[in-house]
Amino acid sequence: MRRRRHRRVRKKVVGTADRPRLNVFRSISQIYAQLIDDSQGHSIASASSLDPEMKADATRVEKARLVGGLLGKRAKNNGVKQVVFDRGGYRYHGRVKALAEAAREAGLEF
Repeated sequence: MRRRRHRRVRKKVVGTADRPRLNVFRSISQIYAQLIDDSQGHSIASASSLDPEMKADATRVEKARLVGGLLGKRAKNNGVKQVVFDRGGYRYHGRVKALAEAAREAGLEF
């Protein structure tokens, strides 16, 4: 069902060089986020809960919050201020919401 929702949303959500797509993928224990320019087909910045800057003893929601802040910082270093949020077919709840709010606090607008 998630893949079906994701395909439906991806028909409408497209990232450009001015406003890249913030894509979220979450597994059972990890969370990954990246900024994608769909017009050129490459990733601008990425962050995950496996990065060395992450705390190993944090909960999954805390890791998602740290990933969102780290991605926001990396986006600002690359000159990105506005993004289009692609939640990957997941509900805007829990880890996905924590990541999005932390990215907003880090300075991203969406």
